[in-house]
Amino acid sequence: MSLVQGVVGQLERVVHASPQQQVLRGVAGSAAAGFPVLVGLAGGSSHPWGAALVVLLAVGLVLMPDSALPLAWMAAATLLWVASMPDAVDVSVLVAAADLIVVHVACTLAAYGPPELTVPAGLLRLWLARAALMLSSTLLLWLATRFFAALEVPASALVFSTGLCVVAVWALFLLPRLVTRDGDPDS
Repeated sequence: MSLVQGVVGQLERVVHASPQQQVLRGVAGSAAAGFPVLVGLAGGSSHPWGAALVVLLAVGLVLMPDSALPLAWMAAATLLWVASMPDAVDVSVLVAAADLIVVHVACTLAAYGPPELTVPAGLLRLWLARAALMLSSTLLLWLATRFFAALEVPASALVFSTGLCVVAVWALFLLPRLVTRDGDPDS
């Protein structure tokens, strides 16, 4: 099979997808392709090749959300952010994190089954709740980062280790809620 035949086949899958799947793929693609714009609006330095790669991967994840392309996009977008804004601790970090979460959730739901499938409402609510939980943990981590940045704490292995422990405890608190069916750790 040639590359052109493969792309045409994937385009046919998108065209024949359920309206819900088309919306999910559209949301994922828009959020993914808009990431370089977000970097620019946040005042990041220009990396045209990195931005082009992110947009190219965004097109790929729309066509194949059930492949490794969403992961490749996530890695490329994160590297673009780090290369463009190495010391950013402002609100743009939260917007970028929200964008990453939107792409992740939309791709996960689009990859849930065949393109013709309509994802059940309960599953949509579950993933939206998980996304809200992840965004809230991101907000708490960002607030802690802003707090320590305002204190101008000198570089210290103790402070760094304590911060990692706080994040690890928070992750252990969230993990059962993220992996259970309804967010209830007892189920």
